[in-house]
Amino acid sequence: MKLTRQEAIEKHREMWHEIAQRTMKEKRIVTKTEILGEEKLSCNCYLCEYDSQKRREYLPQNYYPCSFCPLCEENSRFLKDCLGGLFEKWAFSQTYVEAAKYAEKIANLPEVNFNDVEV
Repeated sequence: MKLTRQEAIEKHREMWHEIAQRTMKEKRIVTKTEILGEEKLSCNCYLCEYDSQKRREYLPQNYYPCSFCPLCEENSRFLKDCLGGLFEKWAFSQTYVEAAKYAEKIANLPEVNFNDVEV
C-alpha cells in the first residue's frame, strides 16, 4: 500500500480512535490486528508503513527505522520509545481503561516536521 504522509497520519488517527472507542465499549483491550483485519502493514502500523516506504526511496542512504515517522520526535526514534513511549505503555496496559487512555493519546499526537530531508 503506497501512502502519502497525510494519508498515513489520517489512517493512524482513525485506527487509534477506533481502538480507544471499541476498547471502552467492549470493556477489553482491542488490538491493532482486530482493526486492520486482512490489511498488511509494516508493524501493523500506517506510520511504520510510510516510514518503510520513505526509507526505501532514500536508499542507499542510511536512515534508521522510524526516521520518517511523522509523529515521532527525533529523540524517540529508532525503535525505542515508539511514539514517545506511548505505544509501549498501551501495549503493556494492565486494564482496558488504561489501554483506551493511551490509545486516545496516540491518536492525538502532534505532527513533527523534518528539516534534514524532504518528506
